[in-house]
Amino acid sequence: MEKAVSFMWHINQLSLCLWVATLHQLMCWNAVRINYMLCSNLVLEYSCSKLYICYFLFVFLLVIVCLLVSQGIQMTITSAD
Repeated sequence: MEKAVSFMWHINQLSLCLWVATLHQLMCWNAVRINYMLCSNLVLEYSCSKLYICYFLFVFLLVIVCLLVSQGIQMTITSAD
């Protein structure tokens, strides 16, 4: 019973992390789109696309950190049993 509860808690933590990452990605995408509208020459367009790649990498790293933290929490819970 306790393992099922800890597993459900782990899934809830993971879904919360993914929701935050998705929300952040949407906010960043809107910011990049506004920046892209402001870009007029090729140099600025290149820097805008680099900015979008940086945002994507940040969100990817955020998801990885969330996975590692929730995995560590799950291991702590199972070792305490």
